[in-house]
Amino acid sequence: MSFGGVYVAATRQHVGKTSSSLGLVAGLQRIFTGKGVGFIKPMGQSHVEHVNDDGSRVLIDKDCPLFSDLLGCRGTPTDMSPLVVPRGYTKAFVDLDDAGRARRRGEELARIRAAHGRIADDSEFVVAEGTGHTAVGSILGLNNATLATALDLPMLLVVNGGVGSAFDEFALNHALIDRTGGALAGVLVNKVAPDKIDTVRTYLGALLDRQGVPLLGVVPDRAFFSSPTVADYLRLFETDVVAPAAGDVRTRHFEAVRLACGSTAHFLRKFKRSHPATLWVIHQSRADLILALASGAAARERESGEPYAGGLVLTGRPHERYPDGMDPEIAEFVLSAASYPIFLSREASDRTVSLIDRFTAKLSVQDEVRARAVVDHYSDHVDFGLLLDRVEKHRARAAAY
Repeated sequence: MSFGGVYVAATRQHVGKTSSSLGLVAGLQRIFTGKGVGFIKPMGQSHVEHVNDDGSRVLIDKDCPLFSDLLGCRGTPTDMSPLVVPRGYTKAFVDLDDAGRARRRGEELARIRAAHGRIADDSEFVVAEGTGHTAVGSILGLNNATLATALDLPMLLVVNGGVGSAFDEFALNHALIDRTGGALAGVLVNKVAPDKIDTVRTYLGALLDRQGVPLLGVVPDRAFFSSPTVADYLRLFETDVVAPAAGDVRTRHFEAVRLACGSTAHFLRKFKRSHPATLWVIHQSRADLILALASGAAARERESGEPYAGGLVLTGRPHERYPDGMDPEIAEFVLSAASYPIFLSREASDRTVSLIDRFTAKLSVQDEVRARAVVDHYSDHVDFGLLLDRVEKHRARAAAY
């Protein structure tokens, strides 16, 4: 028997929609212990290649492996991700005539509905995760509000912490939901500063209550959840680890990022005060600082008996004398002895730090430690009883028509 489902959407990018969906699925799995909880990403943009059992290859949304591999959600990859919008898709869609666009839209919607139906038949409850904010997909006539209405799922809006700005973003997205005739199950407030939890719950809760919309949860922020791994940085800078030669360091997280400059003495003072898991940004020409880091890391390893938990980004473009980025003798000494990850950025040091500061790390199935931590954290801050009550009321209203 199916108990319905919910469609998770966001008010803007990078609010933690996938993290919230993971927490929802994990929490609902504790309630629905029979056929379990299904997951679908009706329309995806960022994608990965999946190899089927018969060797054929398909594109699926990059978030789907988190739910199938990590949480064991049922469904084939193509049912979990029935529509992927790769680069060039929207231009090709706009180039169609009116009849062609209507036909394509109808075909894609039919495919999404069929996939959702199969997952719903094999599950007790379905969590659908939208793409971006409520209006994403409008160019195809398939925005999140439209898809939620077509699948007859009430929406859960994820907003970021605060009161005024959070309510403004809610109001903007709520207007589109109303326009499409959709229903809203409630709001989940994410990434809230721990000392603002009570304020957000009291004042934003009151504002939403006046709109007839319940506050389903307030999730405290944890910096670790947005902390990139080495693998994230490698994708950002389109590079690879140059050291160490052995050991898997790609899932390592850092607690701080520091730019090293100035004199060696100044750096060593800064190093002694630094967090052990600091990612250092040093220009490749500063052999003195590179060697000072190697010396400091070795000293910490002797004191703790553990490998140094930090890392090094070597910045700047290679030059004619050292096309590999460093003096060969220094490179051989540092790279052969380092137990910490070292990788390259072809950008200047200040540009490298700026890119890191603006970078938002996305969850991936490879980073199981962070994904598991997200699951445990989020599922403890959602009022599942209230959510299921709202879903059941939506089902009752739909059945009455």
